[in-house]
Amino acid sequence: MDPNLKDSYSTNEVLRCIHIGLLCVQEYANARPSMASIVLLLNSYSVTLPLPQQPPFLARSRTELDQFTSQAMAFSNEDKVELEANDRRRDFSHEACQDSCAISSASNITANINSIPMLNVTNFKTWHENLQIVLGVMDLDIALRVSSLAPLTDESSSDEKRDIERWEKSNRMCLMIIKKAIPEAFRGTISKTIKTAKEFLEEIKNRFAKNEKSETSRLLANLISMRYKGNGNIREYIMEMSHLASKLRAHKLDLSEDLLVHLVLISLPT
Repeated sequence: MDPNLKDSYSTNEVLRCIHIGLLCVQEYANARPSMASIVLLLNSYSVTLPLPQQPPFLARSRTELDQFTSQAMAFSNEDKVELEANDRRRDFSHEACQDSCAISSASNITANINSIPMLNVTNFKTWHENLQIVLGVMDLDIALRVSSLAPLTDESSSDEKRDIERWEKSNRMCLMIIKKAIPEAFRGTISKTIKTAKEFLEEIKNRFAKNEKSETSRLLANLISMRYKGNGNIREYIMEMSHLASKLRAHKLDLSEDLLVHLVLISLPT
């Protein structure tokens, strides 16, 4: 460890970073985690890290390399048969590891998407924050950060073609994930002319702003118009008024305690 760090680090975090680093230098590229998986592994300690395979290149001294070369040239047929058997076992182990990693990755993606709450008229802020975090961790948020890219031409480079493919995948996946996290009845109210995830999210935001103002007005009107008619427990009646005031606070309309007491008093029979 760097001596400049002294005691300003967690041993468990250091070991986890080393473990993830070993996963990134495995011999087979398919066994290495993607960037999105690495971000998830670094930020979520609930994900169990798979056992890394031995790195393909190990540092050896010149003498060790010479000895290894001599031994390799002296292999008998039996040694070669044994080596081929070991290679088959390693390939089988690698395929099993790939299957395990694929299952783990699919489970993580499902868990991330399911962590986004269903949108309603009162939770847009929380919903929006969760959506951005999940899409960012999955490395799919480029379509929300960039409206669109210039169309390809005959002179477009391979990098530009790759960027277009990445943006289109991000836009397609963002739309699917966003639509899954909003009520089905609400999906049909969005114009079918909207083709990008950024425009789709902006339309939801505009609709929500209108709904939020409407909901705030409705709650405030209900609170002001409440009157106790002598039915039921008066304590429960006052708690109901307090509950409406709490809902208004969630909509950033904070009523002072004095005003709430005043509304309670004028709602009681004289």
